[in-house]
Amino acid sequence: MAPTIRDGYERLWVPVLPLVVWALHMLTCYIAAALACGPARSLDAATLHRVVVVTTMVAAGLIVAVGAWAARRSGTWRSAVPDHATTADRGPFMAFTTMLFAGLSLLGVVWVAWSTTLVGGCA
Repeated sequence: MAPTIRDGYERLWVPVLPLVVWALHMLTCYIAAALACGPARSLDAATLHRVVVVTTMVAAGLIVAVGAWAARRSGTWRSAVPDHATTADRGPFMAFTTMLFAGLSLLGVVWVAWSTTLVGGCA
């Protein structure tokens, strides 16, 4: 059975999902910081800290879940790029790519959370 366009589409969004979660986390944290430190000062420091912590927990959980799903899907830790690539080798390669993107995204989420909590108050 030949792969259909829908099969490729369903597999294509999975490696990008951790990066999207990272971007949404960054956007949420920096919007919350802007609301806390902007001219209106809509949020106090404690609320900003809670928003960053909750957003970080949710983002890290989603990223780890997608990475774990990809690790389970790959089924093996063999080389990501075989000598003679076939259609059957695409699944483990995409799963390996997803795990790499999940690791990068998790580092990005930790970096954003660390930088927003490191600064104690608004300057």
